[in-house]
Amino acid sequence: MGGNSLVYRVLKARYFPTCDFIHASIGNNPSYTWRSLIFAQSLVNEGLRWRVGNGANIKVWQDKWLPWGSTYRVTSPRLFLSLDTRVADLIDPHTTRWKNEVLDGLFLSYEADLTKSIPLSATLLADKVVWAVTNNGKFTVRSAYKLVVSMFKSKGHGTTFDGTLLRRFWKKVWSLPIPHKAAWAASKLNLLPPDANAVTFQDLLWHELMIADAGDMKSSQLVMIAWKLWCNRNEIYHGEKHDSTASDLVQPFDDRKNDVQHSDWVPSPSGLCKINVDGAFFPTKKLAGIGVVIRDQQGRLFAALCRKIRAQMGVLEIEAKAYEAGILFARHLGLKNGVLEGDSLIVSNALKQAAQPPTSVAAIVEGINVLSSDVGVVAYSHVRRTGNKPAHILARQAQSFVNDVIWIEEIPCCIQQALAHDVLGS
Repeated sequence: MGGNSLVYRVLKARYFPTCDFIHASIGNNPSYTWRSLIFAQSLVNEGLRWRVGNGANIKVWQDKWLPWGSTYRVTSPRLFLSLDTRVADLIDPHTTRWKNEVLDGLFLSYEADLTKSIPLSATLLADKVVWAVTNNGKFTVRSAYKLVVSMFKSKGHGTTFDGTLLRRFWKKVWSLPIPHKAAWAASKLNLLPPDANAVTFQDLLWHELMIADAGDMKSSQLVMIAWKLWCNRNEIYHGEKHDSTASDLVQPFDDRKNDVQHSDWVPSPSGLCKINVDGAFFPTKKLAGIGVVIRDQQGRLFAALCRKIRAQMGVLEIEAKAYEAGILFARHLGLKNGVLEGDSLIVSNALKQAAQPPTSVAAIVEGINVLSSDVGVVAYSHVRRTGNKPAHILARQAQSFVNDVIWIEEIPCCIQQALAHDVLGS
């Protein structure tokens, strides 16, 4: 976390040459700067947790390593095993999977399921300390301030509030395909819909996104209309001319909706194979599925894979595992030079280093970059769901199988029509 900066290296050489900042002491004759940093040491320590890699450095009962919870620590009673037991003891190094039977016998059911939901990289990279308060594990002053506020409230200095739903709400708002300034300006509107209980636009938007699950397109139209109302109000107030209407802003989103429906699979360049991957999850069954389809530049199927994962992973985590499965499957077949393609924009951008990966999949992304050199992946590509149907169908079919199912130069019946549609449409 800034360990390569000049300031960090100077302070480390002076005050903590043999340890890290978390275990540093104030020392003798400290400077004002160092005194100030040490004052915030407890706060930094509060916001850190381990990101599981191979588990060798993480103590099961003492360290913070669970992805959720108020303490990130295991709360299940320690009935057996030593206090020094490592997370590595819960991982099968040969299959790079959790030892589910051990977890079920060791932890309470909810903590066993929570542990199983942590995706492990096939490369089992080293464990890493990350900042738990941000999505990408990077420290920010803003997140530290939020942590201070939450700690202040939890000690009885204010009303406690679970901000999980609120964070989910704003995450949905900022992910809408609209200008951020439109969402921010519209959230300031005060209005009372005739058939609703909302008294502000934010309340109305909450109802659409969190309760009615209206979808991105309808919610985007709602925000853009509200933004135009707000803009017109300001123009009238200041005596300015306002010729445009809300429909002028809504129309581009109607066009975009139509564009999405015509996104097709595109063959890979000559000499390269196309590795399409997708993931699916079945929360009621605590299962997930992975589908991999490998084709040549003419769209002819070379191989396909259908895999079931016995863990209740999140959507993003199972998508990342699907990308990893595609790489491993191609390596197993001895393929060289290919394009890895899926419909997760977050994972795709992370692999292309266009964005920081979320902490939950960062280890997998790093592992895929290591594995890609074995296969010779020359590009990572993103495609919409409509252009990734064969892999999606296989991922959904995974719940029907017990073990991995592999097809070599043989077309699975369930994706025959989807494969033909891709070739005819390309």
